[in-house]
Amino acid sequence: MYDDFNPIDPNDYDVETTSVVSLKKTNITDTSCHRLKRLRRNIDCYATPHRPGSTIRNAVNGRYETGYFVGSKDEDIFFSVILATGETGQTPPTFYYDSPTQYETHFGCRLSPDIKAKWALKYHTAMQCRRISARL
Repeated sequence: MYDDFNPIDPNDYDVETTSVVSLKKTNITDTSCHRLKRLRRNIDCYATPHRPGSTIRNAVNGRYETGYFVGSKDEDIFFSVILATGETGQTPPTFYYDSPTQYETHFGCRLSPDIKAKWALKYHTAMQCRRISARL
């Protein structure tokens, strides 16, 4: 069911090269970039500030999603993850992904079909609202 609403093609990006290239392109002083150590590899993730009105940033490639903001219905278009493990400091970062599939590929994990279905419904509803708003 969720694949019908997946806005990206999983073949559009390569997690390994995207994160390395993005880390090199952004200055090492980019405080929104977190290098997480997982089993046999490091994962570079770009966080989005919790401040309402902040532009949403893609967790995989660090690209700012122009026109999409924290604290608005725009958040429902993205699959978001709060990393509350303590490994990035006292304030847990929020990571935004194009879809649950992008998150799974980035972290090398599997989400339950129920989580994907709930996100797909939320995504579909948010996109319908955006289309209606655009017509007004």
